[in-house]
Amino acid sequence: MSQMPASGALDKAKAFTASDDLRQAMEKAGVSDKPDVYFLK
Repeated sequence: MSQMPASGALDKAKAFTASDDLRQAMEKAGVSDKPDVYFLK
């Protein structure tokens, strides 16, 4: 579980979860399936 500050964080979080950098890091770490990500207010 992670928490982020409110100001502009939602857009940044969505961009991060869609980034190639994250995908590559997860692949390198051995993650074999797409994670479930939820954005809650």
